[in-house]
Amino acid sequence: MLIKTITTYLIFVFLTGCATLYQYKPNQGEKTATLNLDKKGFEVNLSETGKCPKSYVEKTTNNVTIPVGKRFWVDVGYSSLGAPMGRECIISLSFMPQDGKTYAVDFKTNPSSCSGGILTNDGNGNWVIETSTKQEEFNRCW
Repeated sequence: MLIKTITTYLIFVFLTGCATLYQYKPNQGEKTATLNLDKKGFEVNLSETGKCPKSYVEKTTNNVTIPVGKRFWVDVGYSSLGAPMGRECIISLSFMPQDGKTYAVDFKTNPSSCSGGILTNDGNGNWVIETSTKQEEFNRCW
């Protein structure tokens, strides 16, 4: 249990660079979108600029409100560095959220690599790749 706690702490520090909790509070009437973070064993950091500091998202958070009309950055990944046979895989993505839309973070791993993307609901209940998504260079904040 202690190793898991230490590893979780190191993942947090590694991914966030001592960042703050993401809290976007739109002004009344401001247009927004929703980002679904159905996290299953991975960490997520968000940024409105793609630069440091980035903000982390608590593991218990499933959805966050995000701004629209400008590019938005999502770093998603995991790290087990420090553990026997530890490795890391972090992907930095950006996309252009649109008013009222719901997006989801998609992250998959296998023994030798990982992949990620931003999905959007097509209005018929299907999740499809968000066409404005770009893979960005990961900007480490420490």
